[in-house]
Amino acid sequence: ELTPLVVSGVYTKDGSGRHINLSWQPVAGVNNYALYRDGTLLSKQAETTYEDTDTKYATTYIYEINSIDNDNIEGVNSPKIPVNTHIEVLVPNFKLTPVINAISLDWPSLETSVNYKIFRNGSNIADTPDTSFIDNVKPGKEYCYSVAAEDNYQTVGPQADIQCGKAYYAPPGNFNGQVIRNEVSLSWTVVLGASGYHLYRNNELIFETIDATEFLDEGLEFDSDYTYEICSHDQDVYEGPKVVVQIKTHEEVLATEVTGESDLQKISLSWKKSILVAEHRYRIYRDAELLDETTDTSYQDFVPAGQFFCYIITVVDHYGTESEKSNEECHKVLVSSPKNLVITGDVKRVMFEWKKMTGAEIYNIYTVDKETESKTLLTKTKQGFYEHKDLEFDKEYCYKVSCVDADGDEGPLSPVQCGWVLPPPHITLIEKRFVEGSGNKILDGREHGWIIATIVNDGRSPARELKPWLEPIGDAITPSLKIDSVAMTPKLDMGDTLTIHFPIYAKLKIESGERNFNIRVGEFTGLDLEPEPISFTTLKVIAPNLVVTDFAIDNEWGQHYIPKNEMVTFSVRVQNLSEGKSDTVSVRFRRDSSFVSEDADELHQFGFVNAGEYLDFKFEIMSREDKFTVYIELYDYFETQKTIPLHLETMKKYKGADDLIIVETPYPDDLTVGAAPIIPELMTGIPKGSTERGTIGIVLGNLDFWNPEIPGKSSTSDNVRMVREYFHDLFGMEDHAIIPSQFWLYSERISSRDLQAIFDPDLGYLRKKIESNLDYSGQKSLDLILYYSGEGTTFRGEKVLIPYDADLKNQYSFFSINKLYSNLIEIQKMEEVGEITLFMDVDFNNSAFQQYIVKTSAEEEDPKAKKKKKKKKKKKKKGEPEEPVARLPKEIMPPESITAFYASNTTQITYDHPDMNNGIFTYYLLRGLRGEADNGDKKVTIAELHEYISKHVQDTTGKLYKDLPQVPQLFSSNPDRVLYRLP
Repeated sequence: ELTPLVVSGVYTKDGSGRHINLSWQPVAGVNNYALYRDGTLLSKQAETTYEDTDTKYATTYIYEINSIDNDNIEGVNSPKIPVNTHIEVLVPNFKLTPVINAISLDWPSLETSVNYKIFRNGSNIADTPDTSFIDNVKPGKEYCYSVAAEDNYQTVGPQADIQCGKAYYAPPGNFNGQVIRNEVSLSWTVVLGASGYHLYRNNELIFETIDATEFLDEGLEFDSDYTYEICSHDQDVYEGPKVVVQIKTHEEVLATEVTGESDLQKISLSWKKSILVAEHRYRIYRDAELLDETTDTSYQDFVPAGQFFCYIITVVDHYGTESEKSNEECHKVLVSSPKNLVITGDVKRVMFEWKKMTGAEIYNIYTVDKETESKTLLTKTKQGFYEHKDLEFDKEYCYKVSCVDADGDEGPLSPVQCGWVLPPPHITLIEKRFVEGSGNKILDGREHGWIIATIVNDGRSPARELKPWLEPIGDAITPSLKIDSVAMTPKLDMGDTLTIHFPIYAKLKIESGERNFNIRVGEFTGLDLEPEPISFTTLKVIAPNLVVTDFAIDNEWGQHYIPKNEMVTFSVRVQNLSEGKSDTVSVRFRRDSSFVSEDADELHQFGFVNAGEYLDFKFEIMSREDKFTVYIELYDYFETQKTIPLHLETMKKYKGADDLIIVETPYPDDLTVGAAPIIPELMTGIPKGSTERGTIGIVLGNLDFWNPEIPGKSSTSDNVRMVREYFHDLFGMEDHAIIPSQFWLYSERISSRDLQAIFDPDLGYLRKKIESNLDYSGQKSLDLILYYSGEGTTFRGEKVLIPYDADLKNQYSFFSINKLYSNLIEIQKMEEVGEITLFMDVDFNNSAFQQYIVKTSAEEEDPKAKKKKKKKKKKKKKGEPEEPVARLPKEIMPPESITAFYASNTTQITYDHPDMNNGIFTYYLLRGLRGEADNGDKKVTIAELHEYISKHVQDTTGKLYKDLPQVPQLFSSNPDRVLYRLP
């Protein structure tokens, strides 16, 4: 059986749709076959397949086959089998069209085609049943395309002829134009990847650019239509599509012509109307600055007179386009004649006054002849007034006035005005006298007096500009006599009187003698007063006596001492201790090498100094020495010179500037301040001792009290100052190792709060001083020595110190001895703190409080006291610890680790030394410290010092206060402890 099959599914060039494949089943015993098409033998073969390629499309073929035996004899043909080839697939006739960012392909439909294959650069890129295709590609690159049809047997026909093309770049975006007069400003946005842009006007290329996005098209016709197109292009200048904008230029704005004129108020302008059809307006410029805008063709400008103003006009259309400037018109308003002109006749003159006119630089004044009306220029003036002087009395004068501007242009004349010159005045003296302040008719030094004259105008017109003065006769005027001028009197009317006071002043150096003068009064017209003689007597005065009456020291801490090498303010008071006076005073100070000062002048000059009056001046000084002298030189008006030495010391307390005294009358014959100090014997030759450990000192005293009923001892101040000096020299303590570091901190007074702040064991000054001193010195341990000078009492059963602010209503305003001990014990718990020694010059029986005084006779009558007195002291065995020497009452007994010296027993009074300004306890304490307590071994022990103090205090007070002596007390667990060593 013969089976035919038309080839399909491949390209026509390979026979798809036209070639026919034939096959059959083999026949047993047959080796060859004969194949016929349309009755014509095609082939004799042994194979059972055959491909017929010599065929045509759309044709029917008839096939037969038979077997050939071994004798090559053909058998009977098989039944005829018709086979139809397919309709030929034709070549599409496609069209290639470039578009923006793509290539467009389209072709007519083919009848047998059901699908089309798209080829780009030889590759099948797409299949489509449609007759068009868009290929999105990058602009600027060439692509080649072909199309082939495919039938429903999937036979692909031959490809169409290749066509090549490039995609367009998009045209620039936002393409628009703005019209300015006859110019068009075009702009657009860039296209990514485009190599450039072409701009066309009315189909003519006018601009090529690679990257510009704007273009100004200038010199166009006014009021004309223009078509603008723009496109992008690639690197081969292959243009893309264009975008179009239609633009019309504006009407041409032409300049106009202006004319102008002026009067006495304004400048008027007018100009030609513009030929513009569209809405428009006019700008008025004055002196190149825009003045106004209007739609009218005229304008009035009210301007100040006397000044040229220049105007131009421009035309502005509704687009804001401004024309060229018109011609320039310059005009000015002349200044009219002066307003408020007043012409008044006076004595020998006519006075003019008018309102100054804007724009007027000069005023012309003309005299006018009333009969002929002729005028003559009298004068020119820039003022708003004038006086025509030296005229005849009792006569009329007429005038006209005009204004002249800065350019010299004169305005119109004023109407004629006239003034009548008055008849003459006459001055007569009707009274004269001399008066002075004291009433003794004599002008003393530094005294005011007056010559008083009264005049009258008994003439026929007012007297003008009266100028009084005194004319000296002979030697009436000397430098010591001062006569003040007298103000001019503008006018004295007819019949009026005038009293004139001539002030006279005698200076301090006025000479005795008679002073003779003439009273004179000058008058404007020359009709002066006839000279009138007058005289008075002057008397010489007493000389002044300048004395330095006081001085003061103020430092930056608000205290009144001079620290070494620190700047302080030195205030000096100079007072006139005389009934005499001085017109001037000069004060100069002289320096030497012992100190420096900051006083730029060094010479201070003052004016008048009255009797008893004082002068203060200040300057800054800094001393390099412990003692130095400032010399003050005084000079008075009488050339008297004095040199006053002021001897000063560092670290000595002085008064402050607020406490300077004023010496009252009667004045002392001799007053000396700042005398060289007398150094107490105790303060000389202080030895330089040594201690086993470093030492911190506390030196405190309280002299004053807030409550004035509480008395203090005046010796406290010197006690504190001298003990501090001993701590410094004997124990070698620097200021930073003493509380307070600045001795003035608690100068003469210390409050309960201050004591708490010092001895607070946790945060107090003493603890901080110990810690800082250890850090500063590098020592491992140190001792404490406390000295206190002041008052004490018994308060609520406790012995207390009386601070400055003590108040019975406030228990916390006292500072108890027990609290002092407890604070010191807490401080002693610091492992670095060793021995604590107290020197307490305290009187516990202050007279302002309840006293617990027991006289010696009372003690002797006490049997218990006698018994106690006879009690023997036990001997100390060898090796046993030293027993405390209990000499103080238990109420002020310190803990065993504290050694305490007290000035007296709590039942006694402490005294000041009868010959020294020290407490008697402190006085012998200092004598003992300087070495008198030593037994000769150069080691001063607690016991040695106490025995020395006790003996001398008891001996001295026993003689002075027999039944109430002062017995110093000691409490120490180790009286043999060496307090310090002498050199």
